[in-house]
This record gives sequence, C-alpha cells and structure tokens, in this order.
Amino acid sequence: MTKDVTIGEGRYQLGKMTARAASRIYNLFVASMLKMVREQNVPDTETPAANNGTEESAAEATVAFLWASLSTTLAEDTYTSIQNQCLAVCARYLENGAPHPLLMKDGSNRWALPDLEQDAPLVNRLIVEVLRYNIGPFFRERVFGDRQGAATVPSLSNVPV
Repeated sequence: MTKDVTIGEGRYQLGKMTARAASRIYNLFVASMLKMVREQNVPDTETPAANNGTEESAAEATVAFLWASLSTTLAEDTYTSIQNQCLAVCARYLENGAPHPLLMKDGSNRWALPDLEQDAPLVNRLIVEVLRYNIGPFFRERVFGDRQGAATVPSLSNVPV
C-alpha cells in the first residue's frame, strides 16, 4: 500500500511501515506528550486545527503538531530512529517513472539519492508526510475510546500527575 505526494517539483511514493513500527511510534508520541504535560503543566486541550476540516485533515494536523512538539522531548537516538524508519519507506519517482528509494537498502541509512542529504526542509516534509500517512489513522480511529473518530491527543484529564 502506497500513497503518492508531490512536493515542489518532485513526486514521491510514501509506503506503509510495519504495524509494529507504526504502533511503537504512536506510543512514543503519546508517552512523550504525557511527559510534556506532566512537566510543564500544559492544560488538557486539543491540538491546533483538531476541529477544523475533515477528520482526516485534523488527524494529519495532529500528527504534524506532535512531531514538531516532541522533537525537543525525544532522545536524539529515538528521534533519529523515527526519521530513518520514515525515510526507509519513502521513494522518489525518477524521470523514467520508477520509484527509487531515498535510503540505501543495506540498512546503513545512507542516502541512495545524495542530493537529499543537504535539503533539510524537503527531508523534514517527507518525514511529516510519512508520519501522517502511517500514524494519522490512530487519531482518526480514536484508539483511546470509542471508534467514532476524533483527531485529538487522547484526553489527559484522568492521567495522574
């Protein structure tokens, strides 16, 4: 299962992570958010844009918000691991129409397309798009509660501080 996106002049193919990897990243997001709430006394609120637009766009906005917010709370090796997992399921379409992986398939996490190594805005955008594609469904299906769907971080009002 894949999803195609266009960013700038490039066309990219986003792939699915394994269910284990995606659920682990989701749990890291939630655990880190809870830690931030406990440490900073953040009020129990919904993420920006959670109630604007469609359920899918609200879920995607939630994922992007969490990624940006949690970049300061995750350990660097965890953050880098998530980046690598995202980039490993992403490819760029070449002129011949074939998708080409962004990272080498040998597990080294070296760039298969070296021009991306210096393009931080593009790489960050690709990571966010992969996270939206893979983690967004958790927020649409409301894992913590009913399955009516709500693109919010699970309610934190019952979490012991």
